[in-house]
This record gives sequence, C-alpha cells and structure tokens, in this order.
Amino acid sequence: MKAKDFILFSAVNLVIVCLIAGFIYFDTHYAVINKKVYRNDIKTIRGTNLTKKDRTDYFIDFRSTDVREVNKCTELEEMQLEYAEENTISQLNDFPDMKYLEIFLSYIGSADIEKINSFNIEELYIHDYTDVDFTGFNSDTISAIELYFSDIKNFEKLAECKSLKDLSIVHSTISDYIIEEGFRNYVLKDSSIFADFDYIEDLWLSVDSIEDISGILEMDSLKTLTVNKESVSEADVKLLEDKGVTVTYYN
Repeated sequence: MKAKDFILFSAVNLVIVCLIAGFIYFDTHYAVINKKVYRNDIKTIRGTNLTKKDRTDYFIDFRSTDVREVNKCTELEEMQLEYAEENTISQLNDFPDMKYLEIFLSYIGSADIEKINSFNIEELYIHDYTDVDFTGFNSDTISAIELYFSDIKNFEKLAECKSLKDLSIVHSTISDYIIEEGFRNYVLKDSSIFADFDYIEDLWLSVDSIEDISGILEMDSLKTLTVNKESVSEADVKLLEDKGVTVTYYN
C-alpha cells in the first residue's frame, strides 16, 4: 500500500472510530425525549401550569418517545407522561427514586400497575380520559392519589393501601358506583365501594349528585370530606358531622 493510500485509510478509520466513540458517549449520557435531548441524570420531567406550547418540554409523550430513551434516565424522581398504551408503563425501569407520577390520556392495565408498585412513589395523579385497571395494586408508599376525568376499574384495590391518606375523585366513573348520566353529569349511586377504605383521612369527591353516603359513613379514619355543596343533602351532611367528619365545599 502506498504511503498516501495508507494515510487516507488511517484517516478514514480514525473518523469511523471517533464517530463510534461519539455515538457510544451520546447514547450513554443523553436521552432523546419528545425529540429533545436531555442528560440522562435528569431528575424531573414535569411541568406545572403549562401552555400547550410548553407541554412537549415537560411531558413524556409516548407517541414520539421510545421507552428505551426514558429508561436511560435512571435518576428520575418526578415524571409526567401521556399517550401511554396499555403495557407501555410496564416496560419502564423500576426507578427506585421516583416519588411523583402523573399520567394523562393513557390506558393503564394490571401489568402497568405492577410496575407503578415498584416505583415506591408517594403521589399518583391520573388525569384526562385515562382508563385504569387497579388489579394488582399493592403499593405501601403512596400517600395521595387523584383520579380526574378518568374511568376506573377495580377501584376497591386501593382500599388495601395503608399509606394512602388523601384520595381525590374528580368527574370520574367507577363501575356502577359513580356513573355519568348525560354529558359530564356524575352521580354517586352507591357509596358501598368506600366502606373498606379505612385508612383515608381526606376524601375529595367531585360529583354532581350524591345519592348514598352509607359507605362513606363506614370509613374509619375519614376526617374531611370535600364536595360540591349542591351535590349533598343537609341531612347527609349532618350524619357525617355527627360521625366526626368535617364537610367542606369547593364551590
């Protein structure tokens, strides 16, 4: 091989080696989420009071993000995600430092719930037309759960969570217990679903009508019930107050 050819060959190989090294460094130090680049030691992908334009900077959108990229961020403590199909969350790492999880516009199956159990999170928020099946739920770290405009199955599994003290249900359906009659008119038909929730201290119940409070009266630790004033009768309020429950109103 001529010297000139050898030099050219060596230069090409050097470029290839540098490119490979650069790719490996990028792949092990950075993640591409929502078509944006993040260091993989990021601790939060979460935003508050966001405009639609800001949303892609702070939400993990699984329509445009590969689970493998999220899994590179091993130090995540707070995460907001959306458009997760059933079993998408189950593919995530365990994220032992995760404390806060908020989910929008997604489908959460039992395998996903098993993964959420492994996060050791303290706050779980499920929002905006998310379907969730709580089969397999057995967290012993979650202290607050909010269910907002969602459809909930196997809700009773939450009653087994001794650490859960604060529960909010906002315009959501729960099997035959809380139903939607007409457009966005939510009715608590049967409160027996709450009877075994003996660890809840604060319950926020956003419905348009409460037809039954018998199960709520059986909640052993309940201190405060927050409701729409128009949804509950004065007689039911008195029954709750006689039991020692403070009834407050959000409007």
